[in-house]
Amino acid sequence: MDIKVYTVDEIAELLQVGRKTVYDYIENGDLKAAKIGKYWKITEAALNDFLEKGTTAKKSDDEKLNELLGKYIEEYGFVVFAKRLQAYKKEHTSK
Repeated sequence: MDIKVYTVDEIAELLQVGRKTVYDYIENGDLKAAKIGKYWKITEAALNDFLEKGTTAKKSDDEKLNELLGKYIEEYGFVVFAKRLQAYKKEHTSK
């Protein structure tokens, strides 16, 4: 069974975009990729899936933070989050 695998450079050339754009697609979760050693590899299936679905809107830093906070609160609970936030504020404002 042969699986066609592309590099970031090959994907950038195929899509006629820069390497940075391909890395953004991977970071945003739009393009599925696997890091093998120090290089990202993209399967033909992942490329086809990306081409069918397209890209999502890029999240702002506030949206990313809200998402992370929501996941943290969901996992640890609001009380734990509030206590850790209070300790963090105390530590960083007393200096």
